[in-house]
Amino acid sequence: MIGKVLVTIGALIALMLCAAFIVPYFIDWNSYKNFIEVRSREVTGQVVLIDGNVSVRLLPQPIIRAEKVRIGEQLEGKLPSLLQADAFEAAFSIPAMLRGVWEITHINMVSPVLHIERDGNRLKPLSGKPLAALKQGEKIAVDDMNISSGTVIVKDRTRGVDFAVRNIRADFQAGSLAGPYRVAGTLGDNRRKFSIATGRLSDEGNLRFSSQLDVDKGEVRFSGQADELFNSPRFEGKLVFSGRAKSGLKYRLESPLRWDGGLLNLPEIRASIDSNGGQARFEGRLKIDWNARPVFSGQLESRRIDFDALHLGKGKPVIDPLGLARWLAERHQNLLPRIAKGRLDFTIKNGVASGETFSGLQTVLNFGQGSLNDIS
Repeated sequence: MIGKVLVTIGALIALMLCAAFIVPYFIDWNSYKNFIEVRSREVTGQVVLIDGNVSVRLLPQPIIRAEKVRIGEQLEGKLPSLLQADAFEAAFSIPAMLRGVWEITHINMVSPVLHIERDGNRLKPLSGKPLAALKQGEKIAVDDMNISSGTVIVKDRTRGVDFAVRNIRADFQAGSLAGPYRVAGTLGDNRRKFSIATGRLSDEGNLRFSSQLDVDKGEVRFSGQADELFNSPRFEGKLVFSGRAKSGLKYRLESPLRWDGGLLNLPEIRASIDSNGGQARFEGRLKIDWNARPVFSGQLESRRIDFDALHLGKGKPVIDPLGLARWLAERHQNLLPRIAKGRLDFTIKNGVASGETFSGLQTVLNFGQGSLNDIS
């Protein structure tokens, strides 16, 4: 008798599992688009539209896939959605769902495009209240999100900024929709590595962060705090730019950095160059006025440089003062927007070159379109 009961229960369980596998293929999930869009809007605080097909699989874990997804309606003019993707697929944890927690174990985003539109010092307004929605998403965790062929487009018509970062591949994790967040991957055709780690998003939209980006023969690190991310973003922290050339020449630049949306300020630059036993040290500052088209001004000063000791290696030529000024300018222009113009004043108080001492060497480097134009 007991054996028959166990067999019956086993058969019912097997039948339920078969139904869970098979039934979803016979349901028209596209008829549930509106329900999914409404629930997604409640979670994100943004308009969510699905222009493609929707499919659902229940086992071995619940998976929802939607194609041609748009998130975040930008209200002014005919602006594109904040985020759009060719496909969005999310897998959910069954044990977590039984605890009342929406834990997303894996997300695939195919060809996502993020549009960031600015108007002066403010972001273009979005529909809904994204900050409030993110703070409400405490019970939604993302264990792993995979981004392939991503693009970020930034536009600011007031300042003439229009550029895109393409071919982004990254993995993203979030303890909740309010953070902390972790993202690491590569970007661009050169597959430059980058990473960003943050704390939790505060009630005011503030966020602590650290970031790293590989650049040509070096890396840029920026850590600090971002304030009012969904209104008038401001950043304050520390910038470190360092690297090593093939010749063995090493360089490092660091400074506090402040940006209020209009003025980018590096008030205490400390830069150094080390090459085969020779050393050069600089101090200075750099400001970029972003209230219109970016215009910058900067000063670098060194107390003493022995150019005879600063060379590129045995049998290689000694670095001359103007060559050094040009090299420093090229390193700095990696930090400048392509539409920037301005000048950098370069001063050496005392130095030695070709066995001769000198003092009070002043050089002016003039920039246009973000690159060095001339030296005087």
